[in-house]
Amino acid sequence: MQDELGDRGAAVGTPAVLGGVPIDEIGVTGYGLAEVADELARRFDRSMSSLRVAIQGFGAVGRAAAKRFAELGATVVAVSSVYGALHDPDGLDIARLLALAADAGDGAVKEYDAGSVRRLGDELLVPAEILVPAAVQDVIDERLARELPARFIIEGANLPTSPAAQRVLKERDVVVAPDFIANAGGVVAAAFAMDHRYSGFPPEPKSILATVSAKLRRNAVSVVDEGLLRGVTTHEAALSVAQARVRAAMEARGHRAMVG
Repeated sequence: MQDELGDRGAAVGTPAVLGGVPIDEIGVTGYGLAEVADELARRFDRSMSSLRVAIQGFGAVGRAAAKRFAELGATVVAVSSVYGALHDPDGLDIARLLALAADAGDGAVKEYDAGSVRRLGDELLVPAEILVPAAVQDVIDERLARELPARFIIEGANLPTSPAAQRVLKERDVVVAPDFIANAGGVVAAAFAMDHRYSGFPPEPKSILATVSAKLRRNAVSVVDEGLLRGVTTHEAALSVAQARVRAAMEARGHRAMVG
């Protein structure tokens, strides 16, 4: 797009060698998921060092999430790809898995020589306090929501839980970080890229990750607390918070009638 339009600002997410912000290479979305999980664990007086994590999906998002979870002290016990669900109750060696993924991609799940490869979907049900669905949508329905052992669900994929499932999870006191809160790291990084499209000095990854962490942590806690206060699901709370922010901005511009 940049070449055809002759405009270096025509697209974001370009490689670092072209002066862009390589979102997947930096791993901002997966990083943000783990940061949200850590903040919510703190909110409920839990330490990451005492928590087990299961991640559905081991692509760019799942790998970055696994890496950050390991850095935060959590034990990643399961990951999955199209090749199945890799599980080790004692914890997976994430550094070794990432090294395998550098060559084998999703095939790292079957190349890893410890743990057991189980049926795809089993990663959702293995004993773990944190579940990160980071693959496809509609994986957690009302029935599955009643069976999940996780106490925290951090939505990495778009729409991984149905509205009915969200209500069941709320009834079971499972803390859910909505997708458009938890996986917003890529959007934050894109904003950095937009601001620096014409600059000869691209933003430092550390500054991007710090902003992703701060914004996502703050928003995650606010929607969880709002949900608890109003007795609604976190998705309903997040939507309400977003609408209120848009409404306030529109009213500031004199558009009160347009927002009812």
